[in-house]
Amino acid sequence: MKKLIWCAVLCCSVLCVGCGDFINKLLFGYTTQKPQDPQGILTVNQTQVVLGPTGDETKATIEVTSNCEWVATSYQCPWLTVTPQKGAGNKQIVLRARNNTSTESRTAEVIITIFTGVTSQTINVIQQGIPNPIE
Repeated sequence: MKKLIWCAVLCCSVLCVGCGDFINKLLFGYTTQKPQDPQGILTVNQTQVVLGPTGDETKATIEVTSNCEWVATSYQCPWLTVTPQKGAGNKQIVLRARNNTSTESRTAEVIITIFTGVTSQTINVIQQGIPNPIE
């Protein structure tokens, strides 16, 4: 009987050592595996965009490359929209400006930040003004 109990204990020990992370996850809700890089990866294909004053020239597409979730914002800029404003992984975002009826150029910043808050990318947006009228 002692040999049977000894064999059972030995078998359980071998199984637990070989399946430690599985057992920990199953029984305790965690694993001992090393977590992935908490900073993540975030890049964009353009860091400066020049938009025209009107029509089709008021739109630009940016390629976002990331291994995690991110959010894109343009702070206090009512003439520029960013779509989508959040995503995960590799996606395209579209920057669309309202028509600029002024002869002056205007600028904005779009900041894309991954949810860990550690890494961000800034896109500088310049929208040209309309040409000066001939006097």
